[in-house]
Amino acid sequence: MWLKLELKKTTALNADEKSLVLSKMQRRTENYVDDHHLLAWVLDPRVKIEPNCTDGSAFNLIKHWLDYDHKEGIFDAESSIWAPCLTSRPALFWMDLADDSPELSKLARAVLSCV
Repeated sequence: MWLKLELKKTTALNADEKSLVLSKMQRRTENYVDDHHLLAWVLDPRVKIEPNCTDGSAFNLIKHWLDYDHKEGIFDAESSIWAPCLTSRPALFWMDLADDSPELSKLARAVLSCV
């Protein structure tokens, strides 16, 4: 996954943060993603996000991924985005976040559409 490559290259995170994110990504992949999911994701042209971003979007994607994972920033645990009416419908959840986290929202909606 290009996200893993971008994560390894970034200087915005220290080695411990990179290791934490990579291990969580690996666990999620092992627990929830089968080979046919990965193949569908790789072959689906709707999922293509430019891996060599120069406008900061790769950094934003990684930052928002961490915020989502830790329920921080725009994903604060006390935020109304965690209301059951949104979390029970993942596509709606991510559409609601399209303005605040466009990179992660686009990726999440594309992946959800493949599974």
